[in-house]
Amino acid sequence: MAVAALTVERDTLRLAYRNLQHELELMRRRLFVAKAERLDTTQLELEFAHKLAALDALNQQLGQPAASAPADPTETGGSRPPGGKRKPTGRRDLREAALPEERIELTDPLLEGSAPRIGWEESCQLA
Repeated sequence: MAVAALTVERDTLRLAYRNLQHELELMRRRLFVAKAERLDTTQLELEFAHKLAALDALNQQLGQPAASAPADPTETGGSRPPGGKRKPTGRRDLREAALPEERIELTDPLLEGSAPRIGWEESCQLA
């Protein structure tokens, strides 16, 4: 009688374990696909953490090692290549470059002494 009860409990635990693994894999895919699409993934990451904790608890009950998150998104079908940097986009800030600088100020001679300066615009160009 006790063997039958333990067998039923083991089978239900294994079924729950398989279901959690399936849900975890689906969430992992949604999480990395969402990152690739540049969506806000905080809610998905929270759900992923809860499912991973539940899976670890079931692993402890079954006496198996704990599941871990993948080290990089390419394991679950991510499109980012391993290692390497992305190419920079946009223009470089010339103010940070070690180049000789020539400052030119354009002022309005009619308002120079009678009105305070409110703001200014700054631009850089290579000669």
